[in-house]
Amino acid sequence: MQIAIVDDRAEDREELSACLENYMKKHQLDYTLTEFEDGENFLKAAAQVDFQLVFMDIYMENMDGMEAARSEERRVGK
Repeated sequence: MQIAIVDDRAEDREELSACLENYMKKHQLDYTLTEFEDGENFLKAAAQVDFQLVFMDIYMENMDGMEAARSEERRVGK
């Protein structure tokens, strides 16, 4: 499973990442976790990687989470 965490606050990314890693290991699930500090970098990566699960902060500088989600939705045509 490809998982993305998109958040401009490093401490929030770290906290969520630790929770996800504990859960995935406890349930013996295969995963790849990628962190992004902004929506722009997430969108660049999402053009190359099919993320099955995305945790996106809504309030970020520049491109907020809602704008990034709408851009990704338009790109994949859903």
